[in-house]
Amino acid sequence: MKKILVLCLALVLALSFAACGGGGTSGGGNSISAPASSQVSSEAVVPPASTPETAPDNNGTGEVWEWPDNAYTQQIPRPPESIKIGESYEVESQGHFTVQFSEPATTEELAEYAQMLQDSGFEGVEQTTPIYSFQAVNSVGYRVDLSKDYVIVTKPS
Repeated sequence: MKKILVLCLALVLALSFAACGGGGTSGGGNSISAPASSQVSSEAVVPPASTPETAPDNNGTGEVWEWPDNAYTQQIPRPPESIKIGESYEVESQGHFTVQFSEPATTEELAEYAQMLQDSGFEGVEQTTPIYSFQAVNSVGYRVDLSKDYVIVTKPS
């Protein structure tokens, strides 16, 4: 049951990323939206924890996104430098934090990052071979969901 719920959540997030990706913003601001949901929610999405700076860029848009430093990301190692960091946001009511990658990670990059997560104490729950997704939990109960487009860290429930 949990696997089905996680897969549905991952699918909703992936579709919302695809729907929101690729568009530029005018006026210098960054628009952030919560993942699509069938429920109407009055929750506030916390603004991005990372702030773009100007060149040199790591995502082809002239913006540089830094690895965010917060209670979620302190639970996991920073991805390898070859994985380009994009926008990030927290959905407090769901207890998770998402860091999008500005470019899809390769199979080799995902395998390297999954190994880094395992080396830092995360035990794999589910992994496809070749690695296209990776899910794991650490001893404190934080869960990490890794795909070619993002990494999600979820608080223990």
